[in-house]
Amino acid sequence: MGIKPQAIIDWLNEHGTPYVDYPVVDWREDAREAGMFDHIAQEAIDFLDAWPQEMMESLTGLVRAACRNRASLRYSWTPGYDFAMTVSKTNFDPDGPAEYTVHLQSRYPPEVSGRGGGGGKAGA
Repeated sequence: MGIKPQAIIDWLNEHGTPYVDYPVVDWREDAREAGMFDHIAQEAIDFLDAWPQEMMESLTGLVRAACRNRASLRYSWTPGYDFAMTVSKTNFDPDGPAEYTVHLQSRYPPEVSGRGGGGGKAGA
């Protein structure tokens, strides 16, 4: 019979996400510990800060998993109407490390500030 993906999706949509009071993961702390803020301009940090917190937490989780598994992450960005993130596996060699492409999409940076709820500057 095989797996029926639609049945899995239907179940997930029907049951939703349970409420669990997880501690807030601050992507800024991970970026600071990794030394990322040493190499990018404040405008870039403000741009990232404007992204929705849930998406930044997803990205942080992906980075942590990649570090544990020695996976390689490549990033790309294009302008778009809304915030979006697509993660694609790009290497299927069972003997090599995993490789993923993380494609991010948003409005241009000046239009993003203050719109994502992540603490960006309002009205910028």
